[in-house]
Amino acid sequence: MRSAVAEEEVRIAIDRGGTFCDFWARISGHEKDVVFKVMSVCPDEYDDAPTEGIRRILEAATGSTIARGTPLDLSPVESIRMGTTVATNALLERKGERVALLITKGFGDLLVIGNQARPRLFDLSVRKLDRLYERVVEGRRRIPTRLGWKPPSDPDLFHGVNGEVLRGIRKLDAEAVRRDLDMLWTQGYRSLAIALKHSYNFPDHELEIGKLARDMGFKVSLSSQLQAMINLVPRAQGFKGELEDEHDSKLLLSQSHGGLVKFSALTGLRAILSGPAGGVIGYAKTCYDTSDKTPVLGFDMGGTLEHVFESTIAEVPIQCPQLDVNTVAAGGGSVLAWTGGLFKVRPESAGAYPGPACYGNGGPLTISDANCFLGRSLYCAASSRKQRIYFEKGGWTSAPVFHIQNLSECTKAQGPAVIFDETRTVILDHDSHAVVLEEHLVIDIAGRDEKALSTQEVDPIKLSVFGHRLMSIAEQMGRTLQKTSISTNIKERLDYSCAIFSASGGLVANAPHIPGHLWSMSTTIRYWAEKYGRDGLEPGDVILSNHPLRRRDASPRPHRHHADIGGILAGSMPPNSTELWKEGAAIESFKLVSRGVFDEAGLVHELSVKPARYHGCSGTRTLRDNIADLKASVAANNRGIRLIQDLVRQYSWPVVEFYKEAIQQTAQDGVRALLKGFGKRFGGRPLKAVDWLDDGTALALCVTIDERDGSALFDFTGHGA
Repeated sequence: MRSAVAEEEVRIAIDRGGTFCDFWARISGHEKDVVFKVMSVCPDEYDDAPTEGIRRILEAATGSTIARGTPLDLSPVESIRMGTTVATNALLERKGERVALLITKGFGDLLVIGNQARPRLFDLSVRKLDRLYERVVEGRRRIPTRLGWKPPSDPDLFHGVNGEVLRGIRKLDAEAVRRDLDMLWTQGYRSLAIALKHSYNFPDHELEIGKLARDMGFKVSLSSQLQAMINLVPRAQGFKGELEDEHDSKLLLSQSHGGLVKFSALTGLRAILSGPAGGVIGYAKTCYDTSDKTPVLGFDMGGTLEHVFESTIAEVPIQCPQLDVNTVAAGGGSVLAWTGGLFKVRPESAGAYPGPACYGNGGPLTISDANCFLGRSLYCAASSRKQRIYFEKGGWTSAPVFHIQNLSECTKAQGPAVIFDETRTVILDHDSHAVVLEEHLVIDIAGRDEKALSTQEVDPIKLSVFGHRLMSIAEQMGRTLQKTSISTNIKERLDYSCAIFSASGGLVANAPHIPGHLWSMSTTIRYWAEKYGRDGLEPGDVILSNHPLRRRDASPRPHRHHADIGGILAGSMPPNSTELWKEGAAIESFKLVSRGVFDEAGLVHELSVKPARYHGCSGTRTLRDNIADLKASVAANNRGIRLIQDLVRQYSWPVVEFYKEAIQQTAQDGVRALLKGFGKRFGGRPLKAVDWLDDGTALALCVTIDERDGSALFDFTGHGA
């Protein structure tokens, strides 16, 4: 095939998503850039979307027809740069190549145990996501962390990358490792993840095993190379996908931190945010004014995910350099649901195949289907100059349709209208207009008077908005508490709760933390309302209590567990305690913060002095941790207060109060509907159960459900003391 362009005069950029694969190319001598998209999966037409797009670009560049399946001559290509969400989607959907894990002997269940964080405690039946590996093999090798001095000639010495010298308890059994690798190969595994203890400092054994595995043909990931750091769990929970291509020097992929790397050097760990990170860089280059320095927010809606320029994705912590990109399931292929009286967008995606229901391949209901139903999708762009579209304001409206190429520069298009090209469709509502620039479409969205919302009738969409908004506030409180605390209980085990309550103590919204905390948190509000009344507390006050009869605090509030608060034994949970004082500090009511001033001296007295007054008792053994964690709790409270104030400023207090009550009513209706279902299922019969503690104490419960109104009577007759 003769090239119509000189060598290396074609530049290609690709964004490979879960539903669509987008292409941009600049060809020397061509007036306009080439921009188009194809389905990411289309088995009836092509095997690989990026290859198909490159083929079409080369056809445009050379003026020749290139048959599918023909090896592509990339001599005209200067570079191919690609960002992809494939790694993200594989992680979210647990779709990927079978992987075996080789780990230090005795630690085979380490990644199952993890750090004891419990992400979905509210689920009645907790279903953990599948592990990223299918099989575990334990390697016979150990290195202690501390040992006395040994002569430098000792053959069992290991020299760490930080200069530390330690002596190995057990050498690596290379023959046993080779047998294990043979077994894995026979069982069909071709990808191997290796994570050995202390390899952040002593990587030699990982490197040795990795070489053995690569020589056998395995694609290998070494934890010490993916992320050389202390903490085996996050290192080992990364995963790597090896990629091969003969044009390695021309094919560059975007990484999560926004940089480019050769195709063969990309790892799955650093590709998790490949696609959106590339979008952030492009957005910054084209839309951010370095002289004006006005902050900009990038928004990338894909077919599977939405990215708003820690990341923990699908329960896997991604600990590597990356841009701050927040990902939610709200792309066109995201599956829709109606759950508990609220609209929900589920994390699952229909993908490119079978795709949304409107594709006709038997796919589920998705956002794309909703767009079709509302007239927001163009079936045939050139078939009409008008499109009937449903708008929240105005209902069904006949809106003009414009191809962006037919709009001259500086043209202003007033909504309602549709502006489209080969890669996008923009819907303008009645209050918006767009201005066409040379390379941009600037949309001016008029602000809405949210304070004018009706408080007479519940809008189901606004109900969902308020529900998610209030839950988001509780979640941000929890994130503040986790980030600013220092104890393992809070920072890693996530043993805390944050929630928002009404003035009467009713739960309005909570983050998905520890459900067992919520009842005591609710009664907390009621107690303090009675104790202090309307005038007893001032802005900036925070009340502390952990007494079982007075465990009360202020709303919004966090609840957390401290590892130690004194008592007769470390940990403050002695199994032989018969009186409350044996478990350490029991604080009925203490004003931790008064008008914004933290009372550290008073806190020390409560935690250290008072418990030590009892015989055989100690004050807290972790005072510094206690103080730091309580300051983190105050910070979480302040964060929640500020966010609620922002919400009230946006919508007004009557609107917020109205939807707060609507959320509570929706929750009540959902519980009553559930109980009605149980009542019908069991024909109105009382539901009875009894169990026994180790000492024979009975735990008895009888629940009688009224099918008519969904109420229930809980009878604990027969319950042991």
